[in-house]
Amino acid sequence: MADVVRRSNGKAGAAAGRPRPPHDLHALESHLGELINAAALDPAAWQQVADELRHLNPGSRVVIQAHDPSLGRPLVALASGWSDGYTDRYASHFARMNNVSKIWATSAPMLTPVLLPEYVLPVGDFLKSEFYNEGLKSEGEAECGSGIRIFSEGGRQATLVLQYGLRHKDDMHRHFAPLLQRLGPRLRGALLANRQTLRKRTSPLTGDIVNDLVDPALILDRSRRVVCANQAARELVVSSETVRIGARDVFSFSEPQTDAHLATLVEVACQRAPGSSGYLQFDFLHRGCRFHASILPITRSLGLANKGLACLLSFDPAVLLVLRTEPPSEKKNELQVRFQLTNAELRIAQALTRKGSLIQIADELGIAYETARNQVKSALRKTGTHTQRELVSLFLQKE
Repeated sequence: MADVVRRSNGKAGAAAGRPRPPHDLHALESHLGELINAAALDPAAWQQVADELRHLNPGSRVVIQAHDPSLGRPLVALASGWSDGYTDRYASHFARMNNVSKIWATSAPMLTPVLLPEYVLPVGDFLKSEFYNEGLKSEGEAECGSGIRIFSEGGRQATLVLQYGLRHKDDMHRHFAPLLQRLGPRLRGALLANRQTLRKRTSPLTGDIVNDLVDPALILDRSRRVVCANQAARELVVSSETVRIGARDVFSFSEPQTDAHLATLVEVACQRAPGSSGYLQFDFLHRGCRFHASILPITRSLGLANKGLACLLSFDPAVLLVLRTEPPSEKKNELQVRFQLTNAELRIAQALTRKGSLIQIADELGIAYETARNQVKSALRKTGTHTQRELVSLFLQKE
């Protein structure tokens, strides 16, 4: 059956960019339908679906995106045929410029193919856009596409687009829109099946995370309801007046200001884009004891976290909260206590006093440059200094 998908027209230079009409729509639907059925059982198989769609016309590209209004930008769930590094650049920068994607993902009829970008705006206007000139243009012939909205639930959408060059847009859309029309219900059904499978896998996975940690650890949902907690966390709640689990299993700190800060950070973490890195942290004092809290955004669909569609399939945003107390005997730097600096912020500030570039310091500390840069920014904000030189001067005065 694969030879039906990859059939050549016999011309050496014709493959890239030229439309190659499906010779047997029923055969193609049957072949791709088998792959979609496999993806319904195993989300990792979605990549083969995207690859086979791309092989319908070598030189084209396929992208499946998730759209969540709380994120402000589309997320690449799966891609095939794009140049190395493009999807990473798109996710980190260009996606926010892609207004065409944002508009058609919520306005196009479900399971109905549309021609892009013309469904949203004239091609001429699109070719003048910032998104096209700064991002998409570098990919070559990918100005147009045949797209279909395959999923919609709770404001979250999923779209699939087969992209190709402007010069063949009419032929390409005429040939492939009927195929997408037939495949649409199958694609939607596979995604719904994935979500049902996912719901059965979440509880044991979240419990395994916290139980493997030595420090008090809890998984909280967006409203701070405790999903699960390890033994150390349960003992802390019983023995300490600092934290508590109240009505409806809601976790809170006894000190109102600290509790309000936690609520804000949990909300921020739950809004973080799936697949993004980093964590949130803060220190606080309670009755002479210093606590350190780390908040890590997670997906409760951890079994699928590395299988492409996690950003679409995940639901019920949650965070991992880890609490640590510092031994009373541990001596703290005066400036750290005064400005409520985290250990990481103190370490980067002290490293700056020893000279060397931030790149060298990041390498010395074994952290990414962007992480070091963010730590410096946070230290500047907390200490009220405006430059690295001012920060270094502040620390040198105390030595």
